[in-house]
Amino acid sequence: MKRYPRSDEWLNAFVDNEFPAKERAKILKQIHMDAEKKSTACALSHLKDQVKTAYQDIPPHQSFQPRKKFHIWQAVAASVLMLFVLGGAYLGVDSITQQRMVILDPTGSGQQLATQNENEMRIVFHVSQTSRLKGTELLDDIEHLLLQYQQGGKRIRVEVVAHAQGLDLLRQSLSVDKERITAMSIKYPDLTFVACLNTIERLKREQGIDVVLIDEVLSARSGVAHVVKRQQQGWIYIQV
Repeated sequence: MKRYPRSDEWLNAFVDNEFPAKERAKILKQIHMDAEKKSTACALSHLKDQVKTAYQDIPPHQSFQPRKKFHIWQAVAASVLMLFVLGGAYLGVDSITQQRMVILDPTGSGQQLATQNENEMRIVFHVSQTSRLKGTELLDDIEHLLLQYQQGGKRIRVEVVAHAQGLDLLRQSLSVDKERITAMSIKYPDLTFVACLNTIERLKREQGIDVVLIDEVLSARSGVAHVVKRQQQGWIYIQV
Protein backbone atom coordinates (compact mmCIF):
# COMPACT_ATOMS: atom_id res chain seq x y z
CA MET A 1 0.00 0.00 0.00
CA LYS A 2 1.26 3.49 -0.82
CA ARG A 3 2.30 5.34 2.34
CA TYR A 4 1.64 9.06 2.59
CA PRO A 5 3.99 11.54 4.31
CA ARG A 6 3.16 12.88 7.74
CA SER A 7 2.73 16.45 6.48
CA ASP A 8 -0.69 18.11 6.56
CA GLU A 9 -0.85 18.62 2.78
CA TRP A 10 -2.25 15.22 1.88
CA LEU A 11 -4.62 15.29 4.86
CA ASN A 12 -5.90 18.66 3.64
CA ALA A 13 -6.44 17.15 0.21
CA PHE A 14 -8.23 14.17 1.78
CA VAL A 15 -10.59 16.35 3.83
CA ASP A 16 -11.26 18.44 0.70
CA ASN A 17 -12.16 15.26 -1.24
CA GLU A 18 -9.41 15.75 -3.82
CA PHE A 19 -8.47 12.06 -4.11
CA PRO A 20 -10.29 9.52 -6.33
CA ALA A 21 -12.52 7.00 -4.57
CA LYS A 22 -10.03 4.10 -4.57
CA GLU A 23 -7.26 6.30 -3.20
CA ARG A 24 -9.55 7.73 -0.49
CA ALA A 25 -10.35 4.22 0.71
CA LYS A 26 -6.64 3.46 1.12
CA ILE A 27 -6.04 6.72 2.96
CA LEU A 28 -9.01 6.06 5.24
CA LYS A 29 -7.41 2.76 6.30
CA GLN A 30 -4.12 4.53 7.09
CA ILE A 31 -5.92 7.12 9.20
CA HIS A 32 -7.73 4.32 11.02
CA MET A 33 -4.40 2.80 12.08
CA ASP A 34 -2.56 6.00 13.05
CA ALA A 35 -3.65 7.97 16.14
CA GLU A 36 -1.65 11.05 15.12
CA LYS A 37 -3.22 11.14 11.67
CA LYS A 38 -6.69 10.69 13.17
CA SER A 39 -6.18 13.68 15.45
CA THR A 40 -4.69 15.88 12.72
CA ALA A 41 -7.37 15.00 10.17
CA CYS A 42 -10.15 15.68 12.65
CA ALA A 43 -8.64 19.05 13.56
CA LEU A 44 -8.40 20.01 9.88
CA SER A 45 -11.99 18.94 9.26
CA HIS A 46 -13.18 20.96 12.27
CA LEU A 47 -11.24 24.03 11.12
CA LYS A 48 -12.72 23.84 7.62
CA ASP A 49 -16.21 23.55 9.12
CA GLN A 50 -15.58 26.66 11.21
CA VAL A 51 -14.44 28.61 8.13
CA LYS A 52 -17.47 27.41 6.17
CA THR A 53 -19.79 28.48 9.00
CA ALA A 54 -18.17 31.90 9.22
CA TYR A 55 -18.80 32.58 5.52
CA GLN A 56 -22.15 30.87 5.04
CA ASP A 57 -24.19 34.08 5.35
CA ILE A 58 -22.19 35.96 2.70
CA PRO A 59 -24.25 36.02 -0.53
CA PRO A 60 -22.45 34.76 -3.67
CA HIS A 61 -21.65 37.07 -6.56
CA GLN A 62 -24.56 37.23 -9.00
CA SER A 63 -22.48 35.72 -11.81
CA PHE A 64 -21.42 32.77 -9.64
CA GLN A 65 -23.56 29.64 -9.69
CA PRO A 66 -22.33 27.11 -7.11
CA ARG A 67 -22.08 23.55 -8.38
CA LYS A 68 -24.05 20.87 -6.61
CA LYS A 69 -22.12 17.65 -6.45
CA PHE A 70 -22.80 14.53 -4.44
CA HIS A 71 -19.80 13.59 -2.27
CA ILE A 72 -20.55 10.42 -0.30
CA TRP A 73 -16.88 10.00 0.48
CA GLN A 74 -16.72 13.39 2.17
CA ALA A 75 -19.52 12.25 4.46
CA VAL A 76 -17.83 8.91 5.10
CA ALA A 77 -14.49 10.54 5.88
CA ALA A 78 -15.95 13.17 8.20
CA SER A 79 -18.13 10.65 10.02
CA VAL A 80 -15.31 8.16 10.47
CA LEU A 81 -12.98 10.85 11.78
CA MET A 82 -15.58 12.00 14.27
CA LEU A 83 -16.18 8.41 15.37
CA PHE A 84 -12.46 7.97 16.03
CA VAL A 85 -12.38 11.06 18.21
CA LEU A 86 -15.47 10.06 20.17
CA GLY A 87 -14.19 6.51 20.60
CA GLY A 88 -17.36 5.04 19.16
CA ALA A 89 -19.71 6.72 21.63
CA TYR A 90 -23.25 7.61 20.60
CA LEU A 91 -23.18 10.21 17.84
CA GLY A 92 -25.59 12.84 19.08
CA VAL A 93 -28.18 14.23 16.68
CA ASP A 94 -30.65 17.05 16.96
CA SER A 95 -34.41 16.52 17.17
CA ILE A 96 -34.96 17.36 13.50
CA THR A 97 -32.48 14.69 12.44
CA GLN A 98 -34.08 12.16 14.80
CA GLN A 99 -37.47 12.77 13.20
CA ARG A 100 -36.04 11.64 9.84
CA MET A 101 -34.82 8.30 11.13
CA VAL A 102 -36.00 4.26 11.90
CA ILE A 103 -35.50 0.69 13.63
CA LEU A 104 -34.37 -2.58 12.09
CA ASP A 105 -32.48 -5.16 14.07
CA PRO A 106 -34.53 -8.38 14.09
CA THR A 107 -31.47 -10.57 14.70
CA GLY A 108 -29.77 -8.36 17.27
CA SER A 109 -26.64 -8.44 15.13
CA GLY A 110 -25.81 -4.81 15.78
CA GLN A 111 -25.67 -4.80 19.55
CA GLN A 112 -21.92 -4.26 19.90
CA LEU A 113 -20.74 -0.69 19.49
CA ALA A 114 -18.52 0.00 16.50
CA THR A 115 -15.47 1.63 18.09
CA GLN A 116 -11.91 2.22 16.99
CA ASN A 117 -10.83 -0.67 19.24
CA GLU A 118 -12.72 -3.22 17.15
CA ASN A 119 -11.76 -4.78 13.85
CA GLU A 120 -15.22 -4.14 12.42
CA MET A 121 -16.50 -0.87 11.00
CA ARG A 122 -20.28 -0.34 10.82
CA ILE A 123 -21.92 2.26 8.59
CA VAL A 124 -25.61 2.93 7.87
CA PHE A 125 -26.57 5.03 4.84
CA HIS A 126 -29.95 6.77 5.05
CA VAL A 127 -31.47 7.37 1.60
CA SER A 128 -34.54 9.62 1.63
CA GLN A 129 -34.33 10.84 -1.97
CA THR A 130 -32.42 9.62 -4.97
CA SER A 131 -31.64 10.11 -8.63
CA ARG A 132 -29.91 7.99 -11.25
CA LEU A 133 -26.60 9.76 -10.72
CA LYS A 134 -26.81 9.81 -6.94
CA GLY A 135 -27.84 6.16 -6.65
CA THR A 136 -25.05 4.98 -8.94
CA GLU A 137 -22.41 7.08 -7.20
CA LEU A 138 -23.58 5.83 -3.81
CA LEU A 139 -23.15 2.22 -4.96
CA ASP A 140 -19.73 3.07 -6.45
CA ASP A 141 -18.48 4.48 -3.17
CA ILE A 142 -19.95 1.67 -1.08
CA GLU A 143 -18.31 -0.95 -3.29
CA HIS A 144 -14.93 0.79 -3.14
CA LEU A 145 -15.21 0.87 0.65
CA LEU A 146 -16.20 -2.80 0.89
CA LEU A 147 -13.41 -3.86 -1.46
CA GLN A 148 -10.75 -1.99 0.48
CA TYR A 149 -11.77 -3.55 3.78
CA GLN A 150 -12.14 -6.97 2.17
CA GLN A 151 -8.69 -6.80 0.58
CA GLY A 152 -7.18 -5.62 3.86
CA GLY A 153 -8.72 -8.49 5.80
CA LYS A 154 -10.83 -6.06 7.85
CA ARG A 155 -14.49 -6.48 8.74
CA ILE A 156 -17.05 -3.89 7.70
CA ARG A 157 -20.84 -4.01 7.75
CA VAL A 158 -22.91 -1.62 5.67
CA GLU A 159 -26.66 -1.04 5.59
CA VAL A 160 -28.50 1.10 3.06
CA VAL A 161 -31.89 2.12 4.46
CA ALA A 162 -34.33 3.73 2.01
CA HIS A 163 -37.67 5.43 2.57
CA ALA A 164 -39.82 8.17 1.03
CA GLN A 165 -38.50 9.02 -2.47
CA GLY A 166 -35.32 7.11 -1.72
CA LEU A 167 -37.32 3.89 -1.97
CA ASP A 168 -37.11 4.20 -5.78
CA LEU A 169 -33.54 2.91 -5.54
CA LEU A 170 -34.85 -0.46 -4.30
CA ARG A 171 -37.98 -0.88 -6.46
CA GLN A 172 -38.04 -3.45 -9.26
CA SER A 173 -39.91 -1.15 -11.63
CA LEU A 174 -37.95 2.05 -11.02
CA SER A 175 -34.38 1.26 -9.98
CA VAL A 176 -31.80 1.64 -12.73
CA ASP A 177 -29.33 -0.19 -10.49
CA LYS A 178 -31.39 -3.28 -9.64
CA GLU A 179 -29.02 -5.74 -11.32
CA ARG A 180 -26.06 -4.20 -9.56
CA ILE A 181 -27.83 -4.20 -6.19
CA THR A 182 -28.56 -7.91 -6.65
CA ALA A 183 -24.94 -8.63 -7.61
CA MET A 184 -23.52 -6.61 -4.71
CA SER A 185 -25.86 -8.28 -2.20
CA ILE A 186 -24.58 -11.68 -3.32
CA LYS A 187 -20.92 -10.66 -3.50
CA TYR A 188 -20.82 -8.87 -0.13
CA PRO A 189 -22.60 -10.78 2.68
CA ASP A 190 -22.05 -7.85 5.05
CA LEU A 191 -23.98 -5.44 2.81
CA THR A 192 -27.73 -5.13 3.44
CA PHE A 193 -30.38 -3.09 1.63
CA VAL A 194 -33.48 -2.21 3.67
CA ALA A 195 -36.81 -0.75 2.53
CA CYS A 196 -39.30 1.10 4.73
CA LEU A 197 -42.68 -0.65 5.01
CA ASN A 198 -44.38 2.57 6.07
CA THR A 199 -43.46 4.13 2.72
CA ILE A 200 -44.62 1.03 0.82
CA GLU A 201 -47.99 1.04 2.59
CA ARG A 202 -48.44 4.78 2.06
CA LEU A 203 -47.88 4.39 -1.69
CA LYS A 204 -50.54 1.67 -1.76
CA ARG A 205 -52.98 3.67 0.33
CA GLU A 206 -52.56 7.07 -1.33
CA GLN A 207 -51.66 6.17 -4.93
CA GLY A 208 -52.81 2.58 -5.35
CA ILE A 209 -49.25 1.46 -6.13
CA ASP A 210 -48.23 -2.11 -5.34
CA VAL A 211 -44.52 -1.79 -4.67
CA VAL A 212 -42.35 -4.73 -5.69
CA LEU A 213 -38.87 -4.67 -4.18
CA ILE A 214 -35.67 -6.09 -5.62
CA ASP A 215 -35.47 -9.68 -4.39
CA GLU A 216 -32.44 -9.23 -2.13
CA VAL A 217 -33.92 -6.22 -0.30
CA LEU A 218 -35.10 -6.66 3.29
CA SER A 219 -37.78 -4.51 4.93
CA ALA A 220 -38.29 -2.69 8.21
CA ARG A 221 -41.53 -1.37 9.68
CA SER A 222 -40.03 2.09 9.92
CA GLY A 223 -37.16 3.44 7.87
CA VAL A 224 -36.61 6.34 10.21
CA ALA A 225 -36.46 4.11 13.36
CA HIS A 226 -33.75 1.60 12.15
CA VAL A 227 -31.32 4.44 11.56
CA VAL A 228 -31.84 5.96 15.01
CA LYS A 229 -31.33 2.55 16.60
CA ARG A 230 -28.16 2.01 14.64
CA GLN A 231 -26.76 5.34 15.81
CA GLN A 232 -27.47 4.38 19.39
CA GLN A 233 -25.58 1.14 18.77
CA GLY A 234 -22.54 3.06 17.58
CA TRP A 235 -22.96 2.79 13.82
CA ILE A 236 -21.68 5.66 11.68
CA TYR A 237 -24.69 7.47 10.20
CA ILE A 238 -24.56 9.07 6.76
CA GLN A 239 -27.58 10.77 5.19
CA VAL A 240 -27.64 10.59 1.40
